[in-house]
Amino acid sequence: MKALWLLILLVGLTVINGWAIAVMWGWFMIPLGMSAISTSHAVGLGALVSIWCHEGVTDEELHPTQIIAAILRPFVALLIGLIAYHCM
Repeated sequence: MKALWLLILLVGLTVINGWAIAVMWGWFMIPLGMSAISTSHAVGLGALVSIWCHEGVTDEELHPTQIIAAILRPFVALLIGLIAYHCM
């Protein structure tokens, strides 16, 4: 049951991260002449960056604060991006 919960959480966070990347791509990359990307493209880009940065789930027990941080991370990034977007 714990593995199922972790899988659901991982998939959900991956989609949320992809959505955040796609939104910020629209704010910062499209004005520079790049094409728009979909959330699925952004999920792929996020996975690629995760591989490059060696981010991933370890064998250690996940603490609730790690889960909360993973959930809040894309929203905090969007908030910072929104502030930067409005300063442009």
